Amino acid sequence: LRDIVIQECVAHDVDFRTADLSGSSFMLTDFCQSQFVHTKLRAVDFVDAINYQFDPRENDIEKAKFSLPDVINLLASFDIEITNQF
Repeated sequence: LRDIVIQECVAHDVDFRTADLSGSSFMLTDFCQSQFVHTKLRAVDFVDAINYQFDPRENDIEKAKFSLPDVINLLASFDIEITNQF
């Protein structure tokens, strides 16, 4: 599935485990409940995508592009506390 374009879509409950999605574009797509485990996400464009959540340690995300605020979901797999205090 390298270089696949899934833009402005609803991709709920999609199983992307072990897929090679390198070079793909997922701009403006809703990934609610979709699974990314051992997935190659090199140079994938997640800009303005929403509801994705996966462990960055279990996926190859080198040079992937993300945008706020949803990129914060990538921290969910770490045992950390995030505050907005300055």
